[in-house]
Amino acid sequence: MYQDNLKRIQTLFLGTAAAAAITGLSAPTSSAQTATVDAETSPFSAPSGPLDKAIVALAANFGIDVIAPYSLVNGKAAAPIKDAPDLQTALSQVLVGTNLSVSQLASGAYVLQAAPAPAAAVPQKRASPAVDPEEIIIKGTKLGGSLQDQTASIELFTPERLAREQLIDVGDVFLRTPNLNSRGGAAGSISIRGISRGGLAGQGVTSNIYVDGAPLSGNALGTGPTSLWDAAQVEVLRGPQSSVQGRNALAGAVVVTTADPTYDFEGKARVQYSSFETIILSGAVSGPIIADQIAARLSVDYQDTDGFITNIVAFQSADRRESVLLRGKVLIEPSGLPNFTTKFTIDYSDASQGESRPIVSTAFGGNSPLLEDFDFFDYESNGRFPNNDVESIRILNETTYDFTDNWLGRAILTYENTQTDRLFGLEDDISAFNGLTFNQFDAEILSAEVRAEFDYGDLRGLIGGYFYDESDVLDRNIQAEILPAVLNAVPAFVRPLVDINPATSVLSQRDGSTANIQNFAFFAQVEWDISEKWTVNAGFRYDNEEFFQSDVRQTISVDPATCISTVPNALVMQPGLGPFDPVTLPCQILAEAATGGQVPDPDQRDRFDAFLPRLAITYNFTDTNSVFASFSRGYRAGGSFIFAETQGGLLGVVSQVGTYEPEFLTTFEVGSRNTFLDDALAANLNIFYSLYEDQQVVLPGESADTIDNIIANAGESTIYGAELYLAYQASEALDVFASVGYLKTEFDDFPFAINPDGTPANAADPRFANLAGNEFPSAPNWTFSIGANYTHSSGLFANATFSFISSQFADASNLTNDDFLEAYQAINQANIDAGQLPLLNEAFGATLTEKLDSRTDMTLRGGFQTETWKVYGFVTNLFNSEVLTDVNFGSVNTATGEVLLSPNETFATVNTPRTFGVGAELSF
Repeated sequence: MYQDNLKRIQTLFLGTAAAAAITGLSAPTSSAQTATVDAETSPFSAPSGPLDKAIVALAANFGIDVIAPYSLVNGKAAAPIKDAPDLQTALSQVLVGTNLSVSQLASGAYVLQAAPAPAAAVPQKRASPAVDPEEIIIKGTKLGGSLQDQTASIELFTPERLAREQLIDVGDVFLRTPNLNSRGGAAGSISIRGISRGGLAGQGVTSNIYVDGAPLSGNALGTGPTSLWDAAQVEVLRGPQSSVQGRNALAGAVVVTTADPTYDFEGKARVQYSSFETIILSGAVSGPIIADQIAARLSVDYQDTDGFITNIVAFQSADRRESVLLRGKVLIEPSGLPNFTTKFTIDYSDASQGESRPIVSTAFGGNSPLLEDFDFFDYESNGRFPNNDVESIRILNETTYDFTDNWLGRAILTYENTQTDRLFGLEDDISAFNGLTFNQFDAEILSAEVRAEFDYGDLRGLIGGYFYDESDVLDRNIQAEILPAVLNAVPAFVRPLVDINPATSVLSQRDGSTANIQNFAFFAQVEWDISEKWTVNAGFRYDNEEFFQSDVRQTISVDPATCISTVPNALVMQPGLGPFDPVTLPCQILAEAATGGQVPDPDQRDRFDAFLPRLAITYNFTDTNSVFASFSRGYRAGGSFIFAETQGGLLGVVSQVGTYEPEFLTTFEVGSRNTFLDDALAANLNIFYSLYEDQQVVLPGESADTIDNIIANAGESTIYGAELYLAYQASEALDVFASVGYLKTEFDDFPFAINPDGTPANAADPRFANLAGNEFPSAPNWTFSIGANYTHSSGLFANATFSFISSQFADASNLTNDDFLEAYQAINQANIDAGQLPLLNEAFGATLTEKLDSRTDMTLRGGFQTETWKVYGFVTNLFNSEVLTDVNFGSVNTATGEVLLSPNETFATVNTPRTFGVGAELSF
């Protein structure tokens, strides 16, 4: 009988334009809350979960036919059914919070339909802010369920939240997510629970962004499809996700899901203008191609901004950006295969921009007194000048098939190709920035995930396999005027003897590399409701990763080819050999001698395996209150590095390959999921304690140089903290929310500037021999976001959001102004004593620190809306807070233990100044 009823409701995946027409011709009985039938069965119960599966079970139990359009049930979660004595009660319970109703046709079948829209611009009252998450199926954990069903710490951005807070890009999400920090809002520089995406050293990353199930490559993250236009939801998963997401998920993951095609014709458009000549033009349209069988969706997002930072050397904007994102989706549900669904997605993005984050750079080093008069918040840069052109295409396919009532197969196939052209400098003035650097990156990714999902009510889960193949090609071309390049490579006393004709000749060095990463994994997860009170969630992943890298032979050339050089004979021989008699030769020979030859580094390859378990146990006090405890293990694969080995008394004669092992994060977590006050108040809490083991760090080699530094698994750390989410529906018109994060990070063992025998590299200053006790970089102790949304019956609406990020260090060495002032005085003491440099004042000293100040952001939005259009205005960073989010005044030499001030250039990332804007949206 169950199979018969399953067949009756297969239109759940086909849609029902015809049924909607029938419904309009026949007299409906009533909504779900008043529908009645004469069926008599024993009390019926079902847990919360995907709405489509809940309807299958309900229809089978009561022996009815249900017509459920795909566009209505897709992505919705069913409320739990508890001891329903009849169909009326069961329907009333299962549709709570879905904004759906049900009508009965003359034939006796039931049809799901959208509930009547509220009057004018007044939104229908939700049961609570927690019910917004109840309507959303969480994608990142792959087991489905609503936010309140999860034990992972998740910050969820629903379609409603994305719209009312006018979130444009994932950077806006980062600002509002506790225990997630981003340097300048860039997707490629995030830290989750204090763990930066790039780690302390090594290859690979600790977190990633997934769009429609596919991870974005590193190059795509800088300028790729991270716009939130036409996004259906965003989830930020904090803590290890390696058992679920695999590689690149040690710290967490950001999961973006975009809107799917619909069988009802719909569309929307947006135009927005804001400060710094920023223009956004967006549109989306969706509808059927073949009724109830094929639907398509097309969206486009164009953004253009002049930016707010000016490079005064190039006389151009340093953070300019122009981008376009096109996304097409096709949904196919053939009537001949009622259990089959497939969806194709194509993303195309093309972007041209300067800095990927708002960086202000200056040619003044940290040891220059001229830096005292440089103000980063004048937003004028005289340092490096990049230009990035990034083109990316992503093709995705997701196919599902219901094999039986309880088993579903799912396959997700992805392809990405991202090509990046990156130029540093000005092509028409090679001397402006001391040369040109051309970098060309080509990243190609193939991935496939196949899994079988099962659901037996109290027992549900999945079993699957994963394959990932990434190929990266780098082509680098460095150009510089040959005379300065050669002079920098020879002793000062020889330089007057060097003569090059013509002096404007250009030296070019071209090299590159190819790399390949292959990842295989087998994983499984199961969730079991042992009783009404207890639920167990267990899973594991076996992960295998192999990588290979080969360097392309270096080529060196001089333009013009007829360049002639007159130099001391010693420069073209081994150092210290031969007389200084001048010799005339082609510049090509001099260039090869000055750049050290053309020998490529040796190939690198290795293989790593890891077993990654996860276990969570939940106790349900009531239907709306639970506590849980969990254990999870995340990892980042190992890798290799090149270092120079001393042989025959000469350093750097032989390049060697070294390897290091994976690093692991073990996290213990407890928490609670609650709704109170008749579901008007939601309160979710996660408390975590993590052990970070075998951290990949850089250790000094045997020389006073860094070319023989090695990467080793020598770091151990402790991380603990908490995340709290609160949401309260104060009235039909007003809801308030708050998310708070606390984080404490500490290195327990981090060998840094230390000799091979274990003694400090600089015996006079052993502070940096080991960084134990230091905080992680980009790991603020406190982060929070609070806000409120108000909608009046007239159509007026307003939103206010306040975010706070406490102080943090920019680097693991935790350098303060005292460290830098001592270094400055040591370098310039003789000149200071001679009166040739002014004494450092307190104002200048206070700026020489890599402990960044706390920062705030106050955003206000308001406007007027109807059912079809909306106009609004907004302001961000209302109080115009001026705070650095990253800076590099200097570093610590791991070979000597000395604090070094940056000699040639200083850069800092700044937050965006106060911004005003207006916009309008249309929907149909």
